[in-house]
Amino acid sequence: MPRTGHSPTTTVVFTDIEGHTAMMQQLGDAAGRDVLRDHERIVREALARHGGREVKSMGDGFMAAFASAQAALACAADLQRSIAAYNATAPHPLRVRVGVNAGEPIAEESDLFGQSVISASRIAGLAAGGEILVSLVVHELVAGKGFRFADRGVQELRGIDRPVRVYALDWAGPEAVLAGVGAAAGGGSWLGPRRAFFAAGALTIALGGVVLFTVFGGSEATPSSAETPTATVSTATAIGTPGTVATAMPTAGAPGDLVYVSKGTAGATVFAMRPDGTGRRELARVPGYDSDLSWSPDGTRVLFTARVEGVRQVMILEMDGGEARQLTRGPAENNEAVWSPDGTRIAFTSTRDGNKDIYVMAADGSGQEAFTTDPGDDMHPSWSPDGTRIAFASLRGGNRDVYVSGAKGVDLVRLTDAPGNDDQPAWSPDGTQIAFTSRRDGNREIYVSAADGTLPRRLTNDPADDFHAAWSPDGQRLAFTSNRDTNENREVYLVRPDGTGLTRVTNDPGEDDAATWFPRPR
Repeated sequence: MPRTGHSPTTTVVFTDIEGHTAMMQQLGDAAGRDVLRDHERIVREALARHGGREVKSMGDGFMAAFASAQAALACAADLQRSIAAYNATAPHPLRVRVGVNAGEPIAEESDLFGQSVISASRIAGLAAGGEILVSLVVHELVAGKGFRFADRGVQELRGIDRPVRVYALDWAGPEAVLAGVGAAAGGGSWLGPRRAFFAAGALTIALGGVVLFTVFGGSEATPSSAETPTATVSTATAIGTPGTVATAMPTAGAPGDLVYVSKGTAGATVFAMRPDGTGRRELARVPGYDSDLSWSPDGTRVLFTARVEGVRQVMILEMDGGEARQLTRGPAENNEAVWSPDGTRIAFTSTRDGNKDIYVMAADGSGQEAFTTDPGDDMHPSWSPDGTRIAFASLRGGNRDVYVSGAKGVDLVRLTDAPGNDDQPAWSPDGTQIAFTSRRDGNREIYVSAADGTLPRRLTNDPADDFHAAWSPDGQRLAFTSNRDTNENREVYLVRPDGTGLTRVTNDPGEDDAATWFPRPR
């Protein structure tokens, strides 16, 4: 008879390759099997390092068991880091989701059964590629062990009567936090006494225990590491209330650098490079990142959008070692924040009045008030260089067009009136031109017009989409995002205002977007 009985308290780990079927169809049996063998090797090596027992392999995933919840989470984090390292050079990257639960499963021969096992499998099914989700039981078992989590709330698990609270593990792990602490004593300066920056290490900003923004030293990335951001933390989709700085080791870009966000399997990473594409270096890891990136005119603060309890909110990070703070709150979506030229105000898009409108607030988040109040959606604000007007896209005229307005809708001027949608306006540094994205020729392309809307001209002409244009500080180039490369993922390109000099400056497996420029001193 087979031996059957209850095992002692066991932590059960399930892994699963996201998009396995599509990958096999795309690669074919032979190449797909090669990738699966790499996956199997990485998982088994991680299990061996942390004392895990392979219960069974299921083709595109594993079931493993651990006597310790702490060892199970250390293994899961190690696994995700190993996969991120593999993806840096692999022609076919892997995205693995991990679910962890603990209980007293039924042991039969070498296999495990029971509700705790089923729950672990269902929790893995809730995860996205690159994520580690754990049950409340596991979360409590490792309390005080240095792990950091994002509370994902109560989730229904298929086939399980009672809902389960689930947490996302920050798979940088406690080692990554502690490693940065000892180096925090040294430092230097950058562009003046207020901006004291350290030469190496990392500033990790956490909200409610979730790593939101980690800022790194300014060493240049090597050509091999430049292909994929080094992944150390899982994507955080829910962020709690403001917390504290974990380690203080900030850095920043150089004046005139091109800065952009690259989204990989483990979240978003901010990179800076010279305008010719050389000297690329990692500035920050932003696992809580959703969209947008805007530097203050003095380069000391950055705005971005993160999801807080599933809702987009405007965040600000002080680059001299302060904390990331949430500037907007409530159930409404708030995003697309941009600095005024003098750094005292912030324009952003909000749905708090039922539709999208442009709002303005002080740099500390106070005094939030509507700039536009039209029933049609208004979005994508861009300040004029003198700070007296805001260009924005609006649906008030039927289709999406670019408008410019003075304070609170005074002197409203419609700049574009084409059959296709025009949006994402961006003022040139001298205020004489406005770049925008347009679908008037079918797909999205970059256009430039005079500041009064006359003399529109198309700068790009490709079957793929080109969008999110941003002027360089000297007005000689525009950075934009395009999915025109062979993999159809987003990369950053440069073009001159006359349409010449088209150059691709990024080439990552991940999605590169939100290109902007580090400000020059005024």
